[in-house]
Amino acid sequence: MIKKRKNKGIMSRIMVLFLMLGLILPGAVPVVAAEISETPLVEVSFDPQGGTGTMDSVFCSLMTNITLPENGFMAPEGKTFKIWENEGKEYAPNEEVQIRSDTVVKAVWKDVSEVSEESDVGPSAEAEPAGSVDVELPQTELPEEGVGNSAEGADGSQAEVSEGSGLPASSEMSNSESASSEKPDPGEAEKAGLDDNPDHLLAPDDSPYGGEIDYGIFPVVSFGGVRMMRSMNTMAANNSPVIGTDHPTQPGEVMLFKEAKPIAGIVNTWEVTLRIEGKDTRETSDVVLVIDRSGSMNDQGRMAAAQQAANAFVDELLPSDTTRIAVVSFSGDVTTNQGLTNDATTLKSAINGLNANGGTFTQAGVKQAEALLANSTADHKHIVLLSDGVPTYSYEIPDSTVRRDGYVHDGSDYVTGTGYASSAYGTSRVGNGSSIYYYIERYLFERAYYNHGNSAIAEAGFAGVAGYNVYTIGLQTGGTGSDVLSRMKQNDGTFTEVSDVSQLDPVFQAIAGQIGAAVKEAAVTDPMGAGFQIPAANVSGIITVPASPPATYNATTKSISWNPGTLTTPIEPGSDIKYAELKYTIEINDDILAQTPDVNGEYPTNGSAQIQYTDAGGNQQTGTFPVPKVNPVLYKVVKELQDKDGTVITADRSFTVQVTGPGAGGAATVRSFTLNTNTESSTKLMTDLRYASTYTFEETGNLSDYDVSYYVDGVAVSGADRKFTITDGNTADVEVKVVNKEKPGTLTITKVLDQSVVSAKSGTRAAVSFSFSVTGPNSYNRTFDLPDNGSWTKTLTNLVKGTYTVTETTTGYTTSVQVNENPSVSGNSADVTIDIGALNQTVTVTNKQTENMSVTATKTWVNAPTDKPDIWFQLIRINSDNSETKIGSPKAVISNTVSWNQTDVGLGESLLRYDENGNEYIYKVQEVDADGNDFVPGGFSKIEDGLNVKNSFYETNPADITSLRFEKTWAGVPEGMTPPDITVQVMANNEVYATATLRYPDTVVEWKNLPLHDADGNLITYTINELGINDFDEGTPVYTESVIENVYCEPSQNQTDWSLQNPAFIITRLTKNGPFVVWTLNHIPQAERVAMLQNVIAASQPDNFKQPLKDLGQYLDGGGDYFVWLEGANVSRDILPNDQSAGQITINITFNTDGTVNASTIHYQGENTWTHFAVGGYSSKLAKITNTYNQETIDIPVTKTWEDNNDQDGMRPASITIRLLKNGTEIASKIVTEADGWAWSFTDL
Repeated sequence: MIKKRKNKGIMSRIMVLFLMLGLILPGAVPVVAAEISETPLVEVSFDPQGGTGTMDSVFCSLMTNITLPENGFMAPEGKTFKIWENEGKEYAPNEEVQIRSDTVVKAVWKDVSEVSEESDVGPSAEAEPAGSVDVELPQTELPEEGVGNSAEGADGSQAEVSEGSGLPASSEMSNSESASSEKPDPGEAEKAGLDDNPDHLLAPDDSPYGGEIDYGIFPVVSFGGVRMMRSMNTMAANNSPVIGTDHPTQPGEVMLFKEAKPIAGIVNTWEVTLRIEGKDTRETSDVVLVIDRSGSMNDQGRMAAAQQAANAFVDELLPSDTTRIAVVSFSGDVTTNQGLTNDATTLKSAINGLNANGGTFTQAGVKQAEALLANSTADHKHIVLLSDGVPTYSYEIPDSTVRRDGYVHDGSDYVTGTGYASSAYGTSRVGNGSSIYYYIERYLFERAYYNHGNSAIAEAGFAGVAGYNVYTIGLQTGGTGSDVLSRMKQNDGTFTEVSDVSQLDPVFQAIAGQIGAAVKEAAVTDPMGAGFQIPAANVSGIITVPASPPATYNATTKSISWNPGTLTTPIEPGSDIKYAELKYTIEINDDILAQTPDVNGEYPTNGSAQIQYTDAGGNQQTGTFPVPKVNPVLYKVVKELQDKDGTVITADRSFTVQVTGPGAGGAATVRSFTLNTNTESSTKLMTDLRYASTYTFEETGNLSDYDVSYYVDGVAVSGADRKFTITDGNTADVEVKVVNKEKPGTLTITKVLDQSVVSAKSGTRAAVSFSFSVTGPNSYNRTFDLPDNGSWTKTLTNLVKGTYTVTETTTGYTTSVQVNENPSVSGNSADVTIDIGALNQTVTVTNKQTENMSVTATKTWVNAPTDKPDIWFQLIRINSDNSETKIGSPKAVISNTVSWNQTDVGLGESLLRYDENGNEYIYKVQEVDADGNDFVPGGFSKIEDGLNVKNSFYETNPADITSLRFEKTWAGVPEGMTPPDITVQVMANNEVYATATLRYPDTVVEWKNLPLHDADGNLITYTINELGINDFDEGTPVYTESVIENVYCEPSQNQTDWSLQNPAFIITRLTKNGPFVVWTLNHIPQAERVAMLQNVIAASQPDNFKQPLKDLGQYLDGGGDYFVWLEGANVSRDILPNDQSAGQITINITFNTDGTVNASTIHYQGENTWTHFAVGGYSSKLAKITNTYNQETIDIPVTKTWEDNNDQDGMRPASITIRLLKNGTEIASKIVTEADGWAWSFTDL
C-alpha cells in the first residue's frame, strides 16, 4: 500500500498504473501517466474479501470525492456481488464517497439464491476478466501536459485508450464478428460516444443472441362479425346543428357546427364557435405497444410512468370488439409479452410485469411488432413505440459487400445507413449494449461502425412500406435519441418528445384518439363576413381544441386558416365521438355600412367556411359550415344650425360633438365628430360601439355665440340627461342631434379715466361725466352718459349683426379708443363689427386728466405757547368701501400747512381725484410722530377734522398735576407667540390727550404730569382707550384710585442719594417730635390725604415698616391730622425760616414729552433736622386692561363634484379623503361619503 506523502522537488511525477480490460499482450499492464503536483495524496485500495482477482488502487487528494467503480473481482463459488463497504458504510457502484485518508473499500457478497430471476440478464459482472474496471478519476488527477493517452505494451506497441474511460479501443470491440474477420486496429482512437453506457450495464455484452423473432404468434381473439362501415357524408351546413345538443350518431358520421353569440355587456362584438364532431368508425384496428425496458428506464421513474400511461392507453381503446392490442418489450433482447387481444386485464398484467434491465435493441422491438401485425387481418395496423434513448444493438449485416455498399460517412467515420433492404439484415445481434456505435472494420483508411439508430430507422421504414402506422414517443431522450425516433414515425404516425414523465398519459391518449378517427387530415378555411373582423388585440386570443396546431388569422384577407388534423379529443371521457373546436371574437367595422341586411335586419358574420378532410374510409371529403347572422347596434350624430330667429341655415361653420363612453378595453373613451353645417351636417351610421352601457354626448369648443339644444331620437334632453343607453345587441339604432341657435350681439362701452400724472398743471378741471353716441345698422342710434348710476360700463344688447360706430362727445381730455384687445388709438370714435365669432364686442374709451391732483392740510393751535412741539401729518384717502389708504409717508407740518402733489415721488398712482365709480375721493390727515404713530403733543388735546387738525393747550400748574398709570396683562397667549404692539390713548374728558405704544415685554406706561384742571378750573376726567388688535379680545379697563408702590424707609437722604430714582412722594418729620412733612408730586385733595398716608403704611408692611412710618401710624391712630404738606413738580420751602442752615426743601421735577419723568432734583437741607425718610411711588389712578388671545377664525367649506353621469359606470369610490393644507403642510383631513353629500366644512380655522 502506498502511504500518504508529500512529493519533493519543484515538480515530481508519479506514474499511477491501472490494470486494463483486454491487455495488449498477455500479462502486460497498460498504464496512464498522471503528473502529480506537490499536493499530499491518499490511497484507496480494494479488498475482494474471499473473491479472486485484483483491482488497482486509486490515488487522490485529501477530501476528494471519487466514484466507486463496478465490481472487478471474481465472486466466490455460490456468491454474487452485493455492494461495496467502507468504514462501516455501504456504497453502491457509481456512488460517490469522500476520501479523508488512506482507506480500504471491501467487496460484500451474497448467495446466488438471493438474486431474483430476471427476463433479460447479460453476462454477469463476475464473468469479467480480473481487473476490467473503469475507475473515474477526480478532477485534480487528470493527466497533465506531456502525458499521452496510450500505454506501452510488452512489445513496445502503444495501446490506445478511449478518452475518459481508461479502456483500450480493443476492449470495446466484439470478440467475434460474424460479418467480418477484420479486427479493430488497436492504434485507432475510439469514436465519440462509444462508452456512453446509457443503460448502466455492469459490463459490455456483445453476445450475438437476443434478437430472435417469433413469427408464429397469432391474435389471441378474432374480431368476429364486425361489419365494415361505409363513409358517412358530412351534415350539410344548412341543417345548423346546435353545439352541445346535436351529435353524430352513426360511426363515421361527421357534423359541422357554427354559431355567433353576443358577449355579456358587450355590443357589436360576438364570440364565434366553429366545431367539428365525428363518431369513430367500426373498422378494425390492431395496435402493438412496443415498450423499451432497457436499464435506463429505471431512471427518474420512467418505467412506472410508462406502465401507467400504457394502461391508460388500453383503457382508452378497450373494451372494444373492433380493436386489439399486443405488448412487445425490448432491452438487449425482444419479448412478446402479450399477443393481440381485447382483454384489458391480460394486457395490463403484461404491462405491469415489465422490468427494466439491459441494453436497447430497438430494431428487434419493431421487427417483432411487424411479425405480429403480419398475422393480423385488421383494417388498420399500428405500432406505438416508447423508448428513452438511443439504440445500443441492431441486427448484423452479414454480407460485407452489401454492408459496405450501404455505408454513409457521418463527417468523421463510415457508419451503416438507413437504405438497406430488409433482406440485408441477418438474425444475429451486434453491439455491446453501451453505445449507438459498434466498431466493424477499417474501410478506405477510415473506421467503419454499425449505427444502431440507422438500423432502427430502416426497420420502421419496412413497417411503413407494409402499411403500418408507426407512432414514436421519446421519453427524456437526448438530441440523438429524439432524432432517431422522429425519423422512425411512418404514415399517419407521429413523433412526440416528452421531457416530463407526467406528460406520457396525454400523449398516449392522443395517439389512441387517432386510431379509428372519423376525421383525419382536416383543414379549415373560415373567411369573415363583409363588415366583420377579428380585432387585432384579439388575434392572440383565438382558441383551438386541441391547442396545437394553432389557427392563423390573415388580417388582410380577414380569413382564418386552421389544420386540426385528426379528431382525437373525446366530447367527454370514454366517448367515441371526437371533436375539434375553434373560438374567436369578431366585431363590426365600417364595411358593414355598405352591406344590405336581411328582412330581420341581420348580417352574416362569416363567408362560407369550408373543411377538407379524409374520412374513416380514406376518402377525401369537403364540408360547409353554417353561417351565423347577427344584428349590430349603430348610431348617428346630426348637427343643425339656426339663426337667432330659429330658421335653419347652412353657413360654412364647423362644430365638434363628443360622445363619451366605454371604448377599447372598457376604458372611458371620447369620440369626437367634427361636422360642417354647409357640407356635412351629420355623420354616417357609426359602428364603434362595443359596450352595453350609457354614453353621454356634448358639443365642445367656443359655444358662447349659440344657445345649444340636445336631442336623442327626437326627444330634447339637457344636463345629466344628455345620454343614450345601449342595453344589449337588440337595442335599436340611435340618432343624436345637436342644435345651435345663434345669439344676438352685444356691444359694451367702457369708460376709463386715466388719472396718471400729466406733465403740466394747465387746463381746466372737467366735470366727471362723459357723453356717448352709438349708431349702427337699420338706423340704430343710442346716446348715454358714463358713469351711469356709478358704473363706467354700458352694454347694448339684442343687436343685429353689422358695423357700429361708438363716439364720445365730451371734450377737455386727451382721449384714446380701444376695440376689444386691439391696441389703443388716439381719437374719440371707433367702428366695430358684430358677427358670428364676434357677437360680443367691447369698446374702451380712455380719458386722461389734464390737471394733477393735490391736497393741502392745515394745523390750528389753541392757547399754545410760543415753543410748540414738532408734528407730522399722515395723508389718508377714504375709499369707496370706506376703507382707508395711507398716501405716502408722514410729512412735517411747517408754518401750520402741508401739501401733497401727484407729482411727488411715489404718489403718482395713489393720490387720485376719482374712485372707480367716478366719485371724488375724500382725503383726511392724521397727526402722527415722525415714524407714523398716532401722536398728541404733550399738554395739548387733539381734534382731527378732515384736512385740519386742532391742538388745544392745557396750561399745567406744577402744583396742580395728577398721574395716570396703565398696566397691560396678556392672557392665553400660545407658547412661542409674542404679543403684538399696542397703542394706548389717554383720553381727557373723552378727547385724545396723549398716546403711547407698548412693545412686549413692556407692559406698563405712566403719565406723571397730567393737568388736574382745565383752563376754566374744571376737574379733568382721565380714561384709557386701547386701539384694537387682531386675534385678541380687549378687556374693559379696570380703574383703581390712589395706588402706592415701591415704599422705602431710610434713616437719612441727601439730594443725590435716593433709593428710588424718581420718587413720587417723601414722608419725613422734624426732629424733637416735630410735625410730619409730606411731599407729593401729584395733587392730593386734603380730604384724601390721611387715606393716602394710611395706604403708604399698608404698602410698607411687613417688609419695610420702619421709621418714620411707625411713628406716623401711631400718630394717625391717635387721630392726628396735621401735616406740613407740599405738592407739585417745583417746590422751594423753608420749614424753619429762623434757622438758616436747616429746614430748606428744594424739589425740581422735569418731564419728557410723553409724560414720563426726565430728571428729579430733591434736596433736604440739614441732615440733623429730619427724622428718617419714607420714599415711594404714587399714581393718582391706575388703569388695567387684560387682553385675552382669541384668534379670529374662518370656515372653509369643501364640496366634491362628480362628472360621471351619476356613476353610470360604477367607478365612483365609496369615500374620498379631503386634506387641508396650510402653507403646504397638512393640518386636517376628513373622509366624506355620499351620506355627507360629498361635502365638509373645516371650521374655526
